[in-house]
Amino acid sequence: MFGGTVKVQFDRYIPLFHIKTLKDAQGTSVLELEEIGSLQGNPEGVFYGFTPPEPKQPLKKKFKRKKKAKKQAVSIQGHTLNLDSGWRKIADTSFLYGDTAFLTATVLSLPPEHTHPLPPQEQLVRYFLSSGSGAKVMLPHTAVTGTENRFTISQSVYDIELQKVNKDIKCCIKNADSSYTVVSLTVDSHAYSADTAYFNALFRFF
Repeated sequence: MFGGTVKVQFDRYIPLFHIKTLKDAQGTSVLELEEIGSLQGNPEGVFYGFTPPEPKQPLKKKFKRKKKAKKQAVSIQGHTLNLDSGWRKIADTSFLYGDTAFLTATVLSLPPEHTHPLPPQEQLVRYFLSSGSGAKVMLPHTAVTGTENRFTISQSVYDIELQKVNKDIKCCIKNADSSYTVVSLTVDSHAYSADTAYFNALFRFF
């Protein structure tokens, strides 16, 4: 079918056959997974009418971090984050950095393993990587790293209404009662690229 030898890359979080990419002998992708999610309404029409998103990113917005911002240790859901005075608290566990970034934390309780076909970690990964009607998770730009007790999902998400790409990072930490604390950062992709080290450092908490 593909004219020769192919290399198959699998990922366990992908439904059905778990196939992420097929590459030829030269390493070129001949088949690549673009999106996962649930089909609703007219499933046959959605499936056969699918076209990959083509983001039209707005003009690059300059991001200027407050270099002299005062460091602030913030405790949320039993974990301490090292933020700074550039972040404005808008709720008990939610913060804004101007109109550039949003950070929040929540605790999720999942069904016990004996009542669900998937382990808790895989339930979370599949949930967070599923596209919806308003946003498309760009799977070729997605990475899942870590262990069952603490793992990070890093992905690019296309906002259909605003026609822009955001960087989305979620750190999931397993608690003693088997629930998960999820610390989530959504930031303009241009800003993230301009100061990657700063935004990644937000997840060095304890």
